[in-house]
Amino acid sequence: MLQLDRVVKVFNEGTVNEKLALDGVSLDVGENDFVTVIGGNGAGKSTLLNVICGLHAPTSGTVSLNVDGVEINLSKMLEHKRAKYFGRVFQDPMMGTAATMEIQENLALAMLRGDRRNLSRALKKKEASFFQERLAQFDLGLETRMSSKVGLLSGGQRQALTLLMATLRRPRLLLLDEHTAALDPKTAAKVMEITCELTAEQRIPAVMITHNMKDAIKYGNRLIMMNEGQIIYDVSGEEKSSLHVRDLLLRFEQASGGELANDRLLLA
Repeated sequence: MLQLDRVVKVFNEGTVNEKLALDGVSLDVGENDFVTVIGGNGAGKSTLLNVICGLHAPTSGTVSLNVDGVEINLSKMLEHKRAKYFGRVFQDPMMGTAATMEIQENLALAMLRGDRRNLSRALKKKEASFFQERLAQFDLGLETRMSSKVGLLSGGQRQALTLLMATLRRPRLLLLDEHTAALDPKTAAKVMEITCELTAEQRIPAVMITHNMKDAIKYGNRLIMMNEGQIIYDVSGEEKSSLHVRDLLLRFEQASGGELANDRLLLA
């Protein structure tokens, strides 16, 4: 469904600060894939998502998306033009929502992703019950606080809301950029539960960056390890489900020729 073909991304090209962030990355994501991505700092994980969604244009290579049997070249398409195809949840719960607007107003805007924004049209009463029904699935009490300002919510509640907003209009691909990293363990587990429910219910393919190797093994059907802008390990199916953290560390050493030196990744 999504294809990256020999994608290269160089920042500050031709200067003393030149940085090769992606080094010829080729990747296919199928319509039933839930891909977890791990790697140390500077491995290229976030740059990968930014190139997919259009925040950064690739220096070379192509990014394409299959939409109803038609292949669309996204490489030259601006970020706001791609918005209708992707849902994204960031690490910071403060991103992805408007803090000074009500929960129902944020949801109304999310319903218009890819369309012309017209808030008055989106806040019709007939949609309120739909929003409440979807919020009630999370068991966080948000369905009774539709008129509350989003800035008053906890980090976990806000991240759950962001997930719902990202999937209200079924995206072609859901991009999750360490979306549980800023949450406490109990809340993170709840948000991951919601993530799995939403992607399974709507059959949404997803790419999830995580610093937690146990989560990378537990969730999804496919795991990718990155290092220095390259994919050095790609595993799926039964082989993935039988992995242990020690196996990932060994794979990293074998593929990269050195030990994984990332305290955040190791401690997680």
